[in-house]
Amino acid sequence: MKTIVATLIAVAIPTLAVAHSWYPRECCHVEECVPVTTIDHLPEKPYQIWHTDKFGPVQVDDTVIRDRSGISEDGQYHLCAVPREKRGSSTERPLAKKKLSPNRWYVRCVFVPGVA
Repeated sequence: MKTIVATLIAVAIPTLAVAHSWYPRECCHVEECVPVTTIDHLPEKPYQIWHTDKFGPVQVDDTVIRDRSGISEDGQYHLCAVPREKRGSSTERPLAKKKLSPNRWYVRCVFVPGVA
């Protein structure tokens, strides 16, 4: 049994590292970055709602896309975010734990497909 568990761990760790190896360290860490499943473009709004399996809906302001975006190495959209209360800002009040609104996340950066 121990051999099976050790083998599974040995196989899983390199796979996880390779899957996220291109995320830059200055933007995020592996646990903060996830692929985006869908994007809701909201006409006449200065933001979009990006959906992920891990975070649910996340509000991504146009300034993030303009100032904190990079080219995705796998041709998909990706999002790196942390809860606003963990961001460490004293100017923002912590949100209630049950509140799951799209703006509860602080988006560190995003990755968009590049043009080849």
